[in-house]
Amino acid sequence: ALAAIARQQRDPVREGRALNLGIAIAFLLRIALILMAGWVLRFQPLQWLAGGYLLWLFFSHLFSRSQASSSATGELENSDSTPFLRTVLALALTDLAFSIDSVAAAVAISDQLLLVICGALIGVIALRFTAGLFVRWLELYPRLETAGYSAVGFVGLKLIVALILPGLVVPEWFTLVTVAVLVLWGFSSR
Repeated sequence: ALAAIARQQRDPVREGRALNLGIAIAFLLRIALILMAGWVLRFQPLQWLAGGYLLWLFFSHLFSRSQASSSATGELENSDSTPFLRTVLALALTDLAFSIDSVAAAVAISDQLLLVICGALIGVIALRFTAGLFVRWLELYPRLETAGYSAVGFVGLKLIVALILPGLVVPEWFTLVTVAVLVLWGFSSR
């Protein structure tokens, strides 16, 4: 999904800059999230907001796809790119919403703040390089964008279900299998 957001710039140089800046801001937001993890985990409105935002991203992607397929006028898509700062903000907010779940897990595993921050740094660096790779793959595999947004929607749904049914624990293996199936489906058509 981050690669698809960056791709809205429609220029490889601007995409790279947007990814670099958006993910740098996301790293700072992750550190803030880690430092305030206890409060964030108790403050349910933020969790509702994150889950809702991820679901909104998913449904807006589906809506834009259906709009594009229903307008069979044969006209070329508008080549104007999305404003740069809007793309950067979308990248940072999407990563922040997506990382609420992972930060909660990291803080639950370790109380060593420096270790958790180093883990976040490694995750953000890996995210930057894989997002750049996925930007290129989006051109080759048309389903990959929908697969990424579906994974985002799944995580948003998971956050909201956890708020509605706090006793229900979704096993991590289920999350990994679901995302793996979505990724495989994304790569299944070239």
